Amino acid sequence: MVTTTVECPFCHTKGDPAVTAGYCDSCGRRLPVSAAYTSNKRGRRLTGDHSDAPSDGGLGRQRTAGVLLTATVLRLVLGGGFLVLAPVFLAKTGLSEQQQQWFLPALMAFTAAGTALYAVLAWLATRAPMPAAVAALVGFLGIWAGVLIACPVAWPLAVVDLILLGCLGYAVSVAPGDRV
Repeated sequence: MVTTTVECPFCHTKGDPAVTAGYCDSCGRRLPVSAAYTSNKRGRRLTGDHSDAPSDGGLGRQRTAGVLLTATVLRLVLGGGFLVLAPVFLAKTGLSEQQQQWFLPALMAFTAAGTALYAVLAWLATRAPMPAAVAALVGFLGIWAGVLIACPVAWPLAVVDLILLGCLGYAVSVAPGDRV
């Protein structure tokens, strides 16, 4: 427990709110609520029940959700950028006309589904940050491997997605909670 000396705003005597349970020793009046807090940024209570003290998990949840929202935007930007550049790679790969016809719609679906998934996981991260971050990373790796096995010509997208992989790894590292 941290002790501090505060001045009563009514009688101007100094006292410790932790010792006096939030009341002034001299005049007996209740000290203002602000007297029960230390001056540090976390706002730790000196007196009373500690259940209403802010937890450090709130910042971690917000940070995890923010990183997953960044992953949402990255998925959209990287997928859209590759959609623009894909015809250059497709012309050099020697794909048949039928394969070229399904590749671009599949890439659009992959980008849209990934964007929606990361948006939902960012919302979920405000409630359960570690499971959301791990689900995003594991889901990304599974889909990434599946796409590369099913369609090896997508390797340029996989190289570009290393940026997204780093972002999702960072989301797991900042997520509060039990480490997996």
